[in-house]
Amino acid sequence: MKETIVTIPINDLFAPKDGCPLCRMERMLEQQYCEFVTGDAMMEPSVRVETNKKGFCHRHFSRMTQVGQKLPNALILESHLIEILDKHLPKKPGKPDKKALEGLGEMLSSCYVCDRVDRDMHHLMATVFAEWAKDGAFRKTFQEQPYICLNHYRLMMTAASGKGGVPSKRLPEFHADALALTKTGIKCVIVQLKMENCAGGRRGRLHRLWRCSSFQNYHQRRGRRLFWQSLARSQKRKRGRRLTITIDVSNFSQGHVVIW
Repeated sequence: MKETIVTIPINDLFAPKDGCPLCRMERMLEQQYCEFVTGDAMMEPSVRVETNKKGFCHRHFSRMTQVGQKLPNALILESHLIEILDKHLPKKPGKPDKKALEGLGEMLSSCYVCDRVDRDMHHLMATVFAEWAKDGAFRKTFQEQPYICLNHYRLMMTAASGKGGVPSKRLPEFHADALALTKTGIKCVIVQLKMENCAGGRRGRLHRLWRCSSFQNYHQRRGRRLFWQSLARSQKRKRGRRLTITIDVSNFSQGHVVIW
C-alpha cells in the first residue's frame, strides 16, 4: 500500500498480524486520548468544557489515572463534579425535576474519551475501506490477519454498509473477507475450550478464556507455533478421554483454518 499521511497509521496497525487489528486500533486511540487529556490539553478551555460536560466512563478514567499525573486528574475531576452540582442537582429539595434527571442520565452515560475514540475509529475504518477497494496489496494484508473479534466485526460491517463505507458492488466481497476472519477466531476459541475440557483444565484458565472476547490467548501469550503444537498433542489425553481434531493448517499464514 502506498505510504501517505493518511495510510501510515493503517499500515502500522495491520502490519503486526497479531490479534484483531481493530482492537489494536482502539487501544492506540484510547492511549493517545488518555495521554492527551491529562497532558497539555488539560488547560485548553475548549477541552475542559467538553470534559466537564461529558465526564468519563470508569474504564477510561482508570486509564487516565495510570498514564497521567495526580494533579491534572484531580483538577479534571474537581471541575467535572462542580459542573454536576451546578447543572444537574437541584439547589433546594422538592419535587424531582424530570429534565434535570434526564440530563443527569445523559451525562452518566457519556464519556469524552469514548466519543473521541468512536469518531476516530470511523475515520480510520473509512481509510481501510478505501484502501481495500483500490489496493490489491492491502486486501491481501487484510486477509492475512489472524482474526477479527465479534465486537469489531459488527462495528466494521455496520460502517461498511453505511455512508462512506465499501462501494455496494464490492460489499459482498468485503463481507466475505471479514466474515472468514471472524469465524476463524471463533473456531480457534472452540478448539481451545475442547482442549481445556479434555485435559481437565482448571476453572481459572477456562474463566480467563471465556472473558477473552478478542481471542488473544495463544496468539499473544504463547505464540502460534505453540498453539498448533498443543493441538497436535490434543489426541493424547489422560483420564481415558480422547479428542480427535483434524486441522488443515496449509493456509494458516493467510488466516484460514479448516476444522472437522
